[in-house]
Amino acid sequence: MKRGIIFTGFLFLTLCLLAQTAAEQKKEIAKIKKSDSYLYGEATLASQKEAVLLAEEILQENINAWVQQDKALRKADNVIIRNTGRDVSRITLPRGNMFQAFLYVKKSDILSADNAKVVAVDKSGPESTVEPVVPPDEPSVAPSVEEPTDEALRQVLGLAKFDEISTCLQRLKQEGKISDFNKYAALKRPGEYYLIIYNRDALIEAVLGKGEDKRPNLKTGLEDSITNYKGRGAIGFKLAE
Repeated sequence: MKRGIIFTGFLFLTLCLLAQTAAEQKKEIAKIKKSDSYLYGEATLASQKEAVLLAEEILQENINAWVQQDKALRKADNVIIRNTGRDVSRITLPRGNMFQAFLYVKKSDILSADNAKVVAVDKSGPESTVEPVVPPDEPSVAPSVEEPTDEALRQVLGLAKFDEISTCLQRLKQEGKISDFNKYAALKRPGEYYLIIYNRDALIEAVLGKGEDKRPNLKTGLEDSITNYKGRGAIGFKLAE
């Protein structure tokens, strides 16, 4: 079940605030990653804006996945996120300057908004969203795998990067090859959609077929599941009938 996620506040950590050195900041981020008390989203891209947007989407996906598993929140239609931390820093890699965005939230700051009155606040930052995951260690062989004979599936399987997805899906929809597409958190019936999974480096890791818990991985031909990619982002699309 998909639910509304309301962000009521932001905490910003930068290289300037708190007079943190780069080493101290990396240590703090590593501590958050290792802690079971937090959910986070991380992305590294050449554009600061795109890095933040991708990290937000990954954080939102992870919040939604965690809420569905939490006994106290999984029946809630809406949740409130009280504080979201954000760190955006410039890093230098062999391929040039990049921006690393890291967004996180403490699980105890995720509350049910059902039967609650939500008051709008003046936000000083962007709305946040989602966390990260590790691919499956040893996926089992699927009893049956959907063959990518459809032209739309072949084109999607040819994609390699996150920034190629939107253009491809918009074209396929205009051509009548797909009927709908949206980010995973916005899908009302995700089991009816194929899923494109991408990581914090904006690389596509997998394309999953339709299904609820178990789905065929169209890239590997093995049985897979969206739960194996909790730290990644996902976009769903539906083939035209």
